[in-house]
Amino acid sequence: MGEQVISVISPSGSRLELAWSDEAPLTSIAAGVRFAGSSSGRGFQIGSRGHHDFAAQYMIPATLSERLIVGNRELLISVANDRTATIATLLGEHHELMTIFGGPPPVTTAIVDLFASLEIHDQPDGMRVQPRSSTLLSIMSEQVIAVTEARGSITVPGPAGAQALIPKSRGAATTHGEVWRTQLPGRAQLAAPRARDFSYVIGCPAGAAEVHLVQDGPVRDEELLEFVDSVRVAWQGANVRLGR
Repeated sequence: MGEQVISVISPSGSRLELAWSDEAPLTSIAAGVRFAGSSSGRGFQIGSRGHHDFAAQYMIPATLSERLIVGNRELLISVANDRTATIATLLGEHHELMTIFGGPPPVTTAIVDLFASLEIHDQPDGMRVQPRSSTLLSIMSEQVIAVTEARGSITVPGPAGAQALIPKSRGAATTHGEVWRTQLPGRAQLAAPRARDFSYVIGCPAGAAEVHLVQDGPVRDEELLEFVDSVRVAWQGANVRLGR
């Protein structure tokens, strides 16, 4: 069986190679990162162009309130129609960097200052985002999320968080590493659970991932499990301990 292979840059600048069965085309790729310091923290999402408009239409119905320039990039600010949240997104050449504020809209200068405090390098294969040294913030966590057609999603924690995802028990062997499964909430009473009634942790020598399968559709259990078996994760320079 062949592979779908993608190579992306994570928010920290690390290089990830992610592969899976070539019978499951890539639908979308996104990333997330959270920065934290002694008294503050904030999470961001990175998506392809159009990410802000999609969020304002389908995730949090919101209306565009301001368009500004931060550095040499455009900043979009949309306020939820019920005014319970604000979506702020900086547009890069290839990707968009978005954060969401809960509650009443913050003052515009605070949003501008937040994005101005970040160093951003946008490339076709990913957006690297780092707080400026003066902020005293650092990356607390990051992840890359790939969604595949008719199979499911693959969530990959950054290289620093890969080992923490691996259970302490030995997993079942896969083509590229080991796998552990956990029954989803509310499925324990099923007499004959299906493949999609579990989530899966995949451990590879240079990375780890969590796989969630599609909940609807005609794909057979055998095909879904072949997809799980095919997942391969490799962070450049990472080393994950398996078979403990």
